[in-house]
Amino acid sequence: MVSYGEIFVFITAAGLVVGKNELILGARFLGGAIGQVVGLLQGLSAKYHDTSRKNKLYKLGEGVKKGLDELSAIKLDLYSIGNSRFIPGKFYIFYYIAYLSSSSKNLL
Repeated sequence: MVSYGEIFVFITAAGLVVGKNELILGARFLGGAIGQVVGLLQGLSAKYHDTSRKNKLYKLGEGVKKGLDELSAIKLDLYSIGNSRFIPGKFYIFYYIAYLSSSSKNLL
């Protein structure tokens, strides 16, 4: 691990040995090289995320989500069948009509 003090000492020694003008040119070169490396790494990261979305594992995850949604719909249907007086969900009207028709048969 390099501390800030060591970096300061190194830059000061390099400035004394090389000279002020050459040190500035070296710092510009080093900064440009680091910028290019960072740009390449960001591009690689973006490509990795794009390909992972197209990967089979991403599609498998979407399939699992769809399966869980279907299971929750089945759970709702089973709950509504088990609860005879109030049936929550989108099929409430159909169950209510069936309940009325069955109760009218019992009255006749």
